[in-house]
Amino acid sequence: MPEHAARQAYSARTRASQRAFLEAYKVAGTVTAACAAVGRGCSLQAVRNWDRDNVLGFSVAYSDARAAWADFLEELAYKRVIQPDGTKGSDLLLITLLNAHLPAKYRQSVQVEHIGPRVLDALRAAQARDNAQGDALVPGVVDGAARELGPGEVGVE
Repeated sequence: MPEHAARQAYSARTRASQRAFLEAYKVAGTVTAACAAVGRGCSLQAVRNWDRDNVLGFSVAYSDARAAWADFLEELAYKRVIQPDGTKGSDLLLITLLNAHLPAKYRQSVQVEHIGPRVLDALRAAQARDNAQGDALVPGVVDGAARELGPGEVGVE
């Protein structure tokens, strides 16, 4: 078989495997389950390679399939809100999946802001007072010191 024909046959098989994987992924939601549904010609490593190298334009289609799965999860969440008694499964797991697949929308964010010098001075004064009275839970935390807690010690470092 000439090289050109072999390359075309490889491309046709790869494209068929990619299409089958993408359809399975939209339903299964995991690479492992989608590859298992496709069978031969599809593996976790193959999917990683297709995505990394954008083999036959796979990356955009894969992104679309992931978006379709995330949309399915969101639809499922909305259905649970409307009919909470009519569904099965774990609400906590659903929340976790929404956090993972739609982080900009569902993941809780924490913002740490710089505290001004007056607040820091007040914390240091309170800590010094507690240290003098023997009430300090974790000495040195206000100054940013870190150490291992010993047995029976309680604190946040």
